[in-house]
Amino acid sequence: MAAHSKEVAKKFCERCNWLLEVWQLRKFLFDENPDLEILRTPHHQDFFHRLHVIIQEYWRHEVAKLHDPSTQHGSINLTIDYMIEFGGWDAETKSKLENLRAEMIVLSKPIKAARNKIWGCPR
Repeated sequence: MAAHSKEVAKKFCERCNWLLEVWQLRKFLFDENPDLEILRTPHHQDFFHRLHVIIQEYWRHEVAKLHDPSTQHGSINLTIDYMIEFGGWDAETKSKLENLRAEMIVLSKPIKAARNKIWGCPR
């Protein structure tokens, strides 16, 4: 099993970091914004409500994609499974990564189930 190239590892890290940034954007704009009432004024309310929904749905979709299988229909997906399965890790590192994946499944499983139900995909 070959290890990932630096380019693949960098792309995966960029994807994870982007997901974190999107989550932080929503958190700081809507959950922890001291000026949230300004966003809820009648003039801005519809826009910011839609923006909130768009950001949240986008984040959930990206989380689901990150937890997809490493390969589907002959195509490779840059996912957590791919990074673990094809990383060429030593046994100890692979075990740690598998444990982290198991912890993250708690969050991703309901998100993926909802996404797959919407798209009519098998679970």
